[in-house]
Amino acid sequence: MSAYSEYSLNIAIAEFFSQTYSIYAGPEFEFVIQFRLKSLILESETVTHGKEPLFVYIMNRIQGISYLDFVLTDCFSENSDKNFIWRKTLMSDVARFFTLSWEAPQEVNSDYRENLRRTYTKDLQLLLHCLPQRFHQIIRKCLDSMDAFLSLPMALLHRDFAICDIMNLHSLQALTGALHLKNGWRRFEGYEALPDTFSSTFQDQVGNLSAESMKTINTARIIGLLRSRGFTKRVVNMRPATSIRDDETGRYNMIYLDSFLVNQTHSGYKVR
Repeated sequence: MSAYSEYSLNIAIAEFFSQTYSIYAGPEFEFVIQFRLKSLILESETVTHGKEPLFVYIMNRIQGISYLDFVLTDCFSENSDKNFIWRKTLMSDVARFFTLSWEAPQEVNSDYRENLRRTYTKDLQLLLHCLPQRFHQIIRKCLDSMDAFLSLPMALLHRDFAICDIMNLHSLQALTGALHLKNGWRRFEGYEALPDTFSSTFQDQVGNLSAESMKTINTARIIGLLRSRGFTKRVVNMRPATSIRDDETGRYNMIYLDSFLVNQTHSGYKVR
């Protein structure tokens, strides 16, 4: 008897499309075609494979190259004067990108907000129990700010905004859009000026934001960071996320939390 299980085409296809799969198409590769299972549905036409419908999306491709390729193409020192200027330009463009989401809030009812309150409160309380002491004051401040946080507009967000997700037109040295790929993070010299660049550009674009509103937006950012990096990956069709710990398994995410929340004035961390 063979030690290997019998090959199943349906299982192979299901595993292949267990999350999403995208390809470029068209004479000039001007389109992106993405395949998603029903459990990952957006809104579109469907085809069927195996037991679960497969949803197919066709969209215009964002032109340009990734920010990572943009940096590698020019080969300037990451801390050169030219790169300082480019990063400030990039951060201003990122702020404008998120302004579009802020100015088109999603309509949600009170039940939705209360469900968010329960979910976020539960997650933060779990992190308060599991994360090291150095994060506790930050987590408590987030819990105390839950009412203000939930009063913000329900804006769409980008869940993986990294250097391979950001598209640039090299000739303009400007942001053209955002994708969803995987990559790492690195802190540069001059990092401390970039949050101010983002905040000032965002305020200029949105207008009429009080200091208290900006403080609440920053709290929302921290809550998002804690829920993203404080837990294992939240992936549809995979095992539920669990809180990380200060051990070998959680070390990578812990570096992010330390750098962005605890050691904000320290530029020594480099995560690849």
